Amino acid sequence: MVRPEFVRRPWSDLVYYSPEQTKVVYSGVISANGLAANSDKSEIYMTACHGAGFYILRPGGSHDPTVLELEAFLKLDYYVDNPTYDPTTDSVFIAGHLQPLKFVAGLEVPHVRLAGPSKVIKISKNSLKHQQEQLSHQHSLVDTLKKALTNRGPEPGNRYHVETVIQDDGGLISTSATAAIDRKNGVVLIAAVLSEQGLIRCPLPKGF
Repeated sequence: MVRPEFVRRPWSDLVYYSPEQTKVVYSGVISANGLAANSDKSEIYMTACHGAGFYILRPGGSHDPTVLELEAFLKLDYYVDNPTYDPTTDSVFIAGHLQPLKFVAGLEVPHVRLAGPSKVIKISKNSLKHQQEQLSHQHSLVDTLKKALTNRGPEPGNRYHVETVIQDDGGLISTSATAAIDRKNGVVLIAAVLSEQGLIRCPLPKGF
C-alpha cells in the first residue's frame, strides 16, 4: 500500500478562513504544509513538502487576502517543511528532510533510533544589479531583448538566492521541521522531530 503523502499528487489547497467566510484561495499544491508571511503581509510564503516546492504568493490588485496570485515558484532539492520569515534580512529560512524515505522505512522497526538527514536553507531576494549580471551571463543579447519585449521579467532563479545554512546527517538534527532565527543571541533554533533534544540550538553561521 502506498502512503497517501508520498503519491505526490497536487491535492492540497490553501484555505482562507475568517468569521465571515471560508474560501479556497490557492489550489493544486503537492503536500502543502507550511505558511509564513513578510512584515506587511504583502507576500505569503508556502512550502510543499513532498513537492519540494516553495511558493511566493501576493494578494491581488485590490489587496484582497482571499485573492492570491503566484509571484514565483522555486523547485528545491529536498523535502521542505515549515518556513519562517526573518525581518532583519527580509528572507525566509526553511527546514526540511534530505532522505524522508530513510526514516519512514524505519518507523516499523521497534526500539531503533531513527536518523533523518536534515537541512536548513535561506531564500533571499537578489539585488537588481545581481539579476542583471546573471541574465547577461545566462542569455544572449537577443534572448534578453525578447524577455524585455514580452515583459516576462527575470526568471525566479535570478530573482531569488538559495543558500544552505546548516546540513546534518541526522546524527544530531534528525528530521528538522522548523528553523527560527534568534538574531539577538546569534543562533538558529531548530525543531527536530526525531532528535532526542527536540529543540536544537546552533550558532548562526557567519554571513547569514
